[in-house]
Amino acid sequence: MVFIVFVILTPVLAQQPSRIQTEPIALQALGERVGVPGLNLSSLVNWSWSFGTYDYVVSQGCLGAPSVAPRAGGWQRYVFNYRGIEYVYLISDDTQSLFLCNEAALGTAVPSPTVAPPTATPSALSLMTATPLPVASNTPVATTPSCSLPPRLSAGGGARVTPGEPNWVHAAASRQSAKTGEIPAEEVFQVLEGPVCDAAAGMYYWRVRYQNQIGWTSEGLGEYWLEPIIVRVGFTIDNAAQAVSAEWLQAYPAGINAIAFSTFGTVLAILEPNGTVILYDSRDLSFIGQLARTEPVEHMALSHDGLYMATSVANGTVYTWDITSQRALGQAVHGGDVTALAFSPVRDENRILVVADTTGIVWLWNAPVVTPTSLPLIKLSVTGMVASLEFSPDASVLVAKDESGAVLGAWQIR
Repeated sequence: MVFIVFVILTPVLAQQPSRIQTEPIALQALGERVGVPGLNLSSLVNWSWSFGTYDYVVSQGCLGAPSVAPRAGGWQRYVFNYRGIEYVYLISDDTQSLFLCNEAALGTAVPSPTVAPPTATPSALSLMTATPLPVASNTPVATTPSCSLPPRLSAGGGARVTPGEPNWVHAAASRQSAKTGEIPAEEVFQVLEGPVCDAAAGMYYWRVRYQNQIGWTSEGLGEYWLEPIIVRVGFTIDNAAQAVSAEWLQAYPAGINAIAFSTFGTVLAILEPNGTVILYDSRDLSFIGQLARTEPVEHMALSHDGLYMATSVANGTVYTWDITSQRALGQAVHGGDVTALAFSPVRDENRILVVADTTGIVWLWNAPVVTPTSLPLIKLSVTGMVASLEFSPDASVLVAKDESGAVLGAWQIR
């Protein structure tokens, strides 16, 4: 997914201040507080940054902030979500004042590990908190040294196996437990819960769902074997008022007929008015490719993992595609023009492509490879014109709706 930072502009400051100086200081303060030195932005579930006058950044939410600015000049506000907990820091542009807005609500900080004294005496950083941020001590941190690789994933999010070797899936959060399967390199999966430290093996384990299997897999040992799929900043009550038009829209002056994102992958698909489908990497909007076509595409659907796509043309033909190679995998002809397409949120051999056409038939196909001689898994009937098809997150319910959103049909697997 695209990593987005909403920059909040105010008329008071002539130009945007730099995060080069303030960001490391705020992250260091967070690392010291949670007892995990060396935290960086990739260690977080999400984060946001804004700047302005002291009164402005305080107005965005900072309980217990001094009524008068501790220092003159501009201020910056960082909101870090680390392992599901938010830490809100305010820091002056000159880096001389820093305080944790919600320190009272967070409670006592985790002691910091022993650190070497600085070689030079830095300028004093004024910490405007009820209790100063942790100071280095000679007492080692009471943590499990065998699980020292800081966790980067978060329960409820998505993740991917790094390139190279597959990751084993275990029956329990232990290297000694039975192996129940594996997740191939670069495959995407859901994170359900964790982390749990296997002290004997020195690895953190996460409970995950991959395709039709659920189990525990290790985040790494000395190096990361898994990487998070992170949305850095999304719309929140704090930043919604600062939303601006997406810059990439300027590349489409004639408009966009349809757009699709992969839920757990990193693919953005755009259907142009001339019927061309363009593919981008949603993380940085880099160009992936373009689907070859002989006829204009009218409808499209992207699989949840971003591996496959289905497109339809005017004669009722549906094509399936491999996103990586942009190669056509198969095609199927329907009784009328296609009005809606959808993939089930399931992977491997159980993936289903659903197609609705103008004859009132909803076709279910074994995806992604379909051929003109393939037989559908089943054909369902509805009364009315289907405009959208939706699966429940667990793929147990399929719903067909008309253009107004009214339900024309619903089917479930018991």
